[in-house]
Parts: sequence; C-alpha cells; structure tokens
Amino acid sequence: MKVTASIAGAVLGAALLSLTAPATAAEKKPANSPKVAAALKPAQEAMQAKKWQEALAKIREAQAVPDKNSFDVYVIHEFS
Repeated sequence: MKVTASIAGAVLGAALLSLTAPATAAEKKPANSPKVAAALKPAQEAMQAKKWQEALAKIREAQAVPDKNSFDVYVIHEFS
C-alpha cells in the first residue's frame, strides 16, 4: 500500500514538473541588453542596405558597451 502511494506520488510529481518545464524554458529565452540592441539594430539595417562602413561602426559601438551578457557577445560575434 505504501509502495503504491509512493509510486503514485512520484508519477504525479513528474507529471507536474513536465507541465511546468516548458514555461520556465520560455522565460529564460536569451535576449540582448537594451544598449547592445540599440547599437545592433542600426547595424543590421546598414548591412541590409550594404552600407558596410556604417554597419561596422555600429558593431564597434556594441562591442564597446560595458557589462555585456553572454548573448550580447554571441550576437556581436555573429554580426562581425
């Protein structure tokens, strides 16, 4: 009887965790910091217009932003 209750509790707990896992994964979506995003948006637009010098200047602005998070660094490297 106790074993059945333990198994049922474990199954219920696993089911509840599986329901909450997608919500926590969505909350941890990587994002650029506002200062880096403000520099990279014009860089992206300049790249689309093939204004390479302007794009490079904006990328360098993004590189100069202090306290970048790891996703900022990743995106800046993808741009350059």
